[in-house]
Amino acid sequence: MKRLKHYFPNYILTVILVFAISGLSLFSLISGCLLSPSFYISSVEKHDIYQRVTDYTEDYFSKSYAVSSIPAEIYTNGLDEKIVKQAVDGKINSFFDYINGKTDKIEETEIDFSQLEENITIFFNEFANENNVELNDEFKKQLDKTIKAAETDINSFTNIFMLDYMEKAGIPQKIRKIYPFVTPAFYAFIAVTAICIILLVLLNKKEIKSFLYWLSVSGLCSSVIMLIPCIMLKSSDYFSRLIMRTDYIYFAVTGLLNDTVDSLMNMQLMILAASAFIMILYIIAAAISGRKEKN
Repeated sequence: MKRLKHYFPNYILTVILVFAISGLSLFSLISGCLLSPSFYISSVEKHDIYQRVTDYTEDYFSKSYAVSSIPAEIYTNGLDEKIVKQAVDGKINSFFDYINGKTDKIEETEIDFSQLEENITIFFNEFANENNVELNDEFKKQLDKTIKAAETDINSFTNIFMLDYMEKAGIPQKIRKIYPFVTPAFYAFIAVTAICIILLVLLNKKEIKSFLYWLSVSGLCSSVIMLIPCIMLKSSDYFSRLIMRTDYIYFAVTGLLNDTVDSLMNMQLMILAASAFIMILYIIAAAISGRKEKN
């Protein structure tokens, strides 16, 4: 009868704890990964996106030679992976600086185009000298137009997460409004989790092994609930079905999505392992207690 009396409060607290741990995991993922620019930059580095962007840019300007008659190396000699990284990282950081309230708008990323501008200018001047082209206003206008077009193209190529489209859709503005509530929600789930654990301890203070059981069940249930969709996404290679306009955007987006799932899975596997360990402690404690009762 005594055990039955404690069963229902333990059961209710365990159910609440399952949702609290799940919520804590999700908000930990949101605050630590999805709203952290370093997570995106790390993913870009992991999937070698900088080099993919560089390769795409070189291929683009090689193909444009037939139209512009400007050799690809005029552009690419002023564009190395360092410049690409500067541009890509800058766009990501500007985006999140706006979301977390550091800036009032998404600032334009400053990219060092000095070498590119110099290369194009030298090429135009050499072409003018070889073909007796007058260095008039029309010539300067065409030079400026070519430089601006090249810089616009490179700016577009380094926008690997299509952040400009997100801005036009008003997504950053919506996230910015939600952002202030993420940290309080995270701490609220910590508080609920802590309260449930404390209540379980008080409820089972005369029989700590029961506390270990309920705590373990909470962790096991929560981790399994969160792991099931992760395993389904990974096993089906779901994100590979996405269709993107260019390969580097495809690899950047799918890589990020897979990294997000991996982060959540790793978190749940740690909870699962800890819960399994607690369950082992419970089994040992129950076995010892059973022997003492027999004796």
